[in-house]
Amino acid sequence: LEQQNQVPAILIYVDESNLITINGRFADIGSVRANIERVIAETPNSAVIIQAHPKAKSGVIVKIRDEAYNAGFADRVNIVISQT
Repeated sequence: LEQQNQVPAILIYVDESNLITINGRFADIGSVRANIERVIAETPNSAVIIQAHPKAKSGVIVKIRDEAYNAGFADRVNIVISQT
């Protein structure tokens, strides 16, 4: 069996109340970039996955995406709309 190399991911979830969690820990919009930069320092080849509830405000999602871009993730940001 060939073992696939898993790319470590930073999972940022925005719920229906626009509460943000990063890898399961609550965060506010102002700390998103610092959290991403900390993970980059630990695992430089990480990808960012922004998972958003359908009722999450698009402005919050865009701000998180922009912070990920500013942290150096321009080519490794994925946005997913969750079903719940």
